[in-house]
Amino acid sequence: MQPTIRDKHFVVVLKNLKLYDKDDIIVFEKNGLQIKRIVVVGVSEITCEYGKVYCNGFCIEPYSTCEDVKYVLDENDYFVIGDNYNNSIDSRVYGPVEYSDIVGKVILIL
Repeated sequence: MQPTIRDKHFVVVLKNLKLYDKDDIIVFEKNGLQIKRIVVVGVSEITCEYGKVYCNGFCIEPYSTCEDVKYVLDENDYFVIGDNYNNSIDSRVYGPVEYSDIVGKVILIL
């Protein structure tokens, strides 16, 4: 999550929220604990093709991708991307994060 969160930073996480919004930084369980930023919330079609990421047909700048894949998000899904998006393994690779996988929202970075 560099440059937002760097080595030796501490984060405070608010657990068990009912709602998470676009641009929230969340902690979730997917192949271990991860911290990423939410870029798409809820019912949407995400298409990664031609090196770009699209949500419902509109390009999401500045994100790029190497894989050509398509994901359909339901109302309890979140599409997350790391702030260091050129070197991040995130929803572009493993698909959406489900609400049940979320531990909490980062509310403070120290």
